[in-house]
Amino acid sequence: AAVILLLSAAVILKYTALDYNGLDLAIYTQVLWNTVHGAPFAFSVHPHSYLGDHMELILVFVAPFFTVIQHPLTLLLIQVLALVSSAWPAWLLFRTRLSPAMSGFLTIGLLINPFLWNSALFEFHALSFALPLLFWLVYMYETKRLRFFLLLSVATVLVRVDMGLVVASMGVVALLERRDLRWISLPIILGGAWFLGATHISGILNGYGSYKFLAYYGHLGSSVGGILQNIATHPWILLQALVGPRAIL
Repeated sequence: AAVILLLSAAVILKYTALDYNGLDLAIYTQVLWNTVHGAPFAFSVHPHSYLGDHMELILVFVAPFFTVIQHPLTLLLIQVLALVSSAWPAWLLFRTRLSPAMSGFLTIGLLINPFLWNSALFEFHALSFALPLLFWLVYMYETKRLRFFLLLSVATVLVRVDMGLVVASMGVVALLERRDLRWISLPIILGGAWFLGATHISGILNGYGSYKFLAYYGHLGSSVGGILQNIATHPWILLQALVGPRAIL
């Protein structure tokens, strides 16, 4: 409660000081405003749909709250609540392996973590909703509740297209831990299918024919399939990108 109050006061002060100048808050406000007024995911930064940039269907669930008070501060305060709510599943997750005292210490550490505060104070991003969802996801994995795990996997991939890779990685973890085939196959299929499908749809919506942010990984390949093929056949390309001189510098 204390962190919610402090962060809420901070974002309100920052907003009233006209210090939100990073563009993202304005973009999301326009996208949500258009969505609740009958033009889903429309915005004026590009001629195409916002989904052509980012497949963030989680915004559909934010829209009803924005409808009540159609103001940028609504998004900022929702973001604060989402980030701080991570403390609950984090506490439960820590308790599966640690003592109450250590779990409480780590949970407080999460709440005062500068990265969490930076996420709350720097503009608005749908990706903030991934934090509580991922804590819940891992908690359900640790407690072996498959149905809730799959439900949270679906919710997680809706946050953004790259969350599909995170969900798929949970299947890899299950493989390493030699879990039941369902724990291995279902997240890999769900996460992989979402990532490939969502990037393809974004490429159609933006008119470029491919997911526009793949350009950042052009050194690995020109398409998702090409990137995967190059990593499999020339793994040193990925290694160089991760730990090579240019990456370090």
